[in-house]
Amino acid sequence: CSCEGFQTRKREIASKEQNGRPCLGAQKQLRPCSGMCGRPNGAVDCKMNPWQSWSQCTKTCSGGQQYRSRVIVREAQRGGRSCQGRLDETRGCFLQDCPGVTRRDCRWADWSHWDVCSVTCGDGETSRVRVISVQPQEGGR
Repeated sequence: CSCEGFQTRKREIASKEQNGRPCLGAQKQLRPCSGMCGRPNGAVDCKMNPWQSWSQCTKTCSGGQQYRSRVIVREAQRGGRSCQGRLDETRGCFLQDCPGVTRRDCRWADWSHWDVCSVTCGDGETSRVRVISVQPQEGGR
């Protein structure tokens, strides 16, 4: 991991001479530092293979989907960095409408009334719900 912090050093006065000059300079120094933090020797980072090719589109018109994935080929070991990012992705494809097809988009019903609060005094919770009144059809959203 990237570590940003401060490095300190200090020194002690070895002897205080009577009627001598005071010691010059700071007794404590502080400086910024960065680098690898807490990474043990022999750490092995996680490794993922490259993305596979996108799948074929699930439809030829009116909005299909394509998928691709990748796998972890080596888990992190001995304090190494873990893998970052998703293992699968989805994207839309063939978004144009099919000839003679009318899309119908999803529609929500109105919200219900708020439920009773979970407490009568202090911080509580309340909720409300709504349902889908029209399901999407023919590639609608």
